[in-house]
Amino acid sequence: MRGISKRVETEKIELGKRIEAADLLGQAGDPRLEGDTQVTIPAGGVHIGAQKGSHKVRNYPQEAFDDESPVHEVKLPASGSGGSR
Repeated sequence: MRGISKRVETEKIELGKRIEAADLLGQAGDPRLEGDTQVTIPAGGVHIGAQKGSHKVRNYPQEAFDDESPVHEVKLPASGSGGSR
């Protein structure tokens, strides 16, 4: 379990084993998760959709399908993630 916190070591561990270890840490009361673990995600916009008309315009993959247009911005409100124990 010690190697799970080191990125270089983590990459050598099979994903299923990492998930299992994380679950066990959560059940055991991982001290890194004590207290307020709330993360604030600020409001903002994200462009979604794709277009293949011009590489000079945002979201241009040549493989875009016609039904992925138009590219448009979606405004997202601020939100929170996580919580406290």
